[in-house]
Amino acid sequence: MSRVSTRSLAFGLSIAAATVAAAGARSQQATPVADAPAHGAGAVPIDFAKVPRTIAREPAYVGAPAYGCFLFGLNGEIRMWAVLDRSKPDAPATDVLYLDRDADGDLTEPGERLQSEVDGRKEVGGELVGPTAVFAIGTIEVGGLKHTDFRLTVHPQRVGWKMRWRGEQVTMGGYAPDHAEYANFAPTVAAAPLYVPGYDRPFEFERWIREPLRRGEATDFKVFLGQRGSQRGTFSCVDDQFLPAGEFVVATLICQVAGGKEERVRNELKERC
Repeated sequence: MSRVSTRSLAFGLSIAAATVAAAGARSQQATPVADAPAHGAGAVPIDFAKVPRTIAREPAYVGAPAYGCFLFGLNGEIRMWAVLDRSKPDAPATDVLYLDRDADGDLTEPGERLQSEVDGRKEVGGELVGPTAVFAIGTIEVGGLKHTDFRLTVHPQRVGWKMRWRGEQVTMGGYAPDHAEYANFAPTVAAAPLYVPGYDRPFEFERWIREPLRRGEATDFKVFLGQRGSQRGTFSCVDDQFLPAGEFVVATLICQVAGGKEERVRNELKERC
């Protein structure tokens, strides 16, 4: 994530927060880049509405399954389904993961059922908080690429994951501007969140710990760098060590000043967190 204290913006622009948010949303849309580096050549925006929501073979679930899907390939053409379940009907929480490691749509194959023996919950203020299960998946091979240290962590209201893309740098998710919006797996295939891990595509941005932009005040503007998923809370990002030293994100605030004139303010997001 990159962060800037936008003190250079605090010079009394006549803007409304809604105007700023709308302008920022437009600037975050993915577009094909004709002159992109070789690793991103041919990348186009993924139409999540057209991603097939089917699983060829599923196991007999013990509890109520919860579905999620990871999209691999330059344009998300390879689907790896993940389904959470319970080892027995009276299990206190999710402790089984079915992962379509070879992305062939068959979740019944050997090695695709994992069980977690980790319950990281602890009592805070009379309530149990923390992860209910952690699945150490390890290495997966998809589309001829090996990704390592894949872990999936289950919390009561969300699912998190992390891996080393191509065995190199970290990619992780799923995130949103606010913690309460982080996505959870869904009760049906049709509603499953779709994640786009990795950094082979041109980058997109997502705000983090969103704060309103107010006239005459300094505001911290923080962003994730990575790939958007199918819905709020599914953003996949790289970590703060991804960009080499000396490289940074440039943020341009597009707004309207008094009289309706468009104003553009450029900021360099050099602080990392």
